This record gives sequence, C-alpha cells and structure tokens, in this order.
Amino acid sequence: MISAAGALPERDFVAEVTSLFTEDPDIDEIGIIHLDDDHDTFVLDEHKLGIAMSKIPAIHRQAKTSFFHANKFNDVDGILKASRCMLLVCADFYTAWNARKTLISQGIVTEEAEMKFSRLILTHHAKSIDTWAHRRWVLQRLVPRLEGDNLAPFLARELSLCAKLCEEFPRNYFAWSYRYCICTKLPLPLLLTEFHDTSRTWCQRHLSDSSAWNLRLLVLLLLLPRVAQPLAVVADELAAHSRLQTMYPDRDALWCHRRALLKIAASQLSIRSPAVWSTDTTLPNFEWTSATAVDAFIRREVQFSADVGTAGALRYALFGLDWILKREDRHTLPPRVTEWHAETCRRLSIADAIRAQFWLGRLTSDQRSAESTTP
Repeated sequence: MISAAGALPERDFVAEVTSLFTEDPDIDEIGIIHLDDDHDTFVLDEHKLGIAMSKIPAIHRQAKTSFFHANKFNDVDGILKASRCMLLVCADFYTAWNARKTLISQGIVTEEAEMKFSRLILTHHAKSIDTWAHRRWVLQRLVPRLEGDNLAPFLARELSLCAKLCEEFPRNYFAWSYRYCICTKLPLPLLLTEFHDTSRTWCQRHLSDSSAWNLRLLVLLLLLPRVAQPLAVVADELAAHSRLQTMYPDRDALWCHRRALLKIAASQLSIRSPAVWSTDTTLPNFEWTSATAVDAFIRREVQFSADVGTAGALRYALFGLDWILKREDRHTLPPRVTEWHAETCRRLSIADAIRAQFWLGRLTSDQRSAESTTP
C-alpha cells in the first residue's frame, strides 16, 4: 500500500498484530511502552506484548479503517483481526465489541476464546466500561453451560481476576460491579467464604474504598435470604464493623457502610419499645434476639456515635434519629427523641461549621418554633 507517490509503503499494523498472535497465541498481557527506535512498534517477550506509545494514533486510525471496511462487507476474518488490533489500543470502541458479539452469537467465536481475549485487554485497560460490559455479556452466555465441577473453578478465577485488577487499579468501580455479578452466581459455601473471609479482609486493608464496602453490602443482601439465622450474620457484621469504626473514626466510607447496616438490621426487627428513649442512662448489655426491640437497637447506635464523638459519628447519629422519627408510629415516641435530634443538629452546626446552616435546617418545624420562643 502506497501512501503517496515515491513514499515508502505504509505499514500494515493489523497484519503485524495478526502475525504476533500467530507466533504466540498465549499472549497474556499488553502494555504501552516507549521505544527509542521510531521504526519499532511492537515488542513480544515471554507472552507479554509491548506497544510503542508513539505509534498508537497510527494503529488506531488504520485498525478503525480496516474494521469498518471489513464490517461493511461482512468479512468475518477481517472483523476479527481489525477489532483485535483496535481494542488493544482503544478498549472503549463499542462498535467493535458489538461486532464480536454478533460473531459469538453466530457460533463463529467461542465464549471461552472471548473471555481469554477480554482478559488480555483488561491487563492494560482495567477501567474500560465497554470491556467489562462485554465480558459480563459473555459470562451470562457461558455460565449456564458450566455445570458441577467446572463452574466453581471458573467463578474462582473470575473473582481472582477482579481482586488483581482492583489491587493494581484502585477504586475500579467496573471491576467491583463485575465481581457482584459473579457473586450472584456463587453457591452458598463460596458466597459465605466471599463474605466472611475475602471481602472482610479486603475491606480491612482498604478502609476508604467505597466500592469495596458497597460490594460487601450487596453480598450481605444476597446472603441474608439464604442463611438460617440472618440476624446473627447482621450482628456479626456490626460487631466487626464497630471495632474498625472505633479505631478509624474519621473514615467516611465506614460511616456510610454503617448507615446501610442500620437500615438492614432495623428491617430484621419488628418489636417496638419506645420507653428506652426516656432516659440518658447507658443501656445495659445489648443482645441480638428475635425479641430485640428496634428502638433499643437505634438507641444503642446513637449511644455508640456519642461515644465516638466525631463529626462523622454525629451525622450517623442524626441518620438513626431521622429514621426513627420518620416511622408511621413516631407519635408513640417520648419527647426525648426530638430533643436528642435537635441537640445533635446543633452539635453538628458547630462541628461542621461550613455547613452550619444546613444542619440547623434539619431541625423539625416544632423544634424551630420552640427555639424561636425561647427567651
């Protein structure tokens, strides 16, 4: 191919990539590298493929042109080769992934081969939303075909991939979303391991990773309908979380997780006991049973927040008080609850002075009326 009269033939990058994958079908990692020699584009060594940074625009242009030409004439071989070359340098090219979906649906490309290819793409484009979406689509087709002894190892490898990419590329929202998709397909023993061991260890090591805490919450919601004693699982999670929260009182991700735990725990309790709000005395030892009153639980959480004493703790206390005050049976609560709510709002207006007006605005109309009439 001649680009202009007298010019050197233009390099065929799609053909070069095809040749490299023919030479080494087990390429398992790609990376963008700097090469001193401008004539060099690719480096292949020990199943690792390096691509020259300076050549990416040219590879992108040529692969895109080749892809649309092949797609126009339904050239299956050309679509596969051009889309592979394109996706190596530009993973969020949705049209290429869609073309590959069509070939998978037609049985031309196997789901196993596509999982291997998308895994390769993720070694460099770990936060590519289109790659993760495509992988999830392939997963949904592949899992029903895997039964018995084949399914568990496959799911374990997928969980391992997510863990690796989340470690190497922190706050990888798309990897965590994909991990949740895997968790929905786990048998109960593996789901218990994910919740009690893997997820807990990760969250303890990455306290500020909100995506990890969000996954933990979603796994908890998957787990509760499948265990004999859901209340015991919630109690254990709150106990473990309390230890972390006490050691790291300023981590917002921990307080956000605890808010969700409060709502889940409260939904497991149905008995009311408004009298526990009538005193400032420290509650006696709290025990989780089916007879535990939701008021006692919320009261204990407010007390826990008071003991921690940070601005995050006060926000959490206000969340709990708001929850109890918004119930339909709030008329059964003693005045002490609204007084506590007002006191927490005022303390927050001091602890978080930048948003003082916001916190004072959280006072109920009755509380504001009472304050306006106070001499």
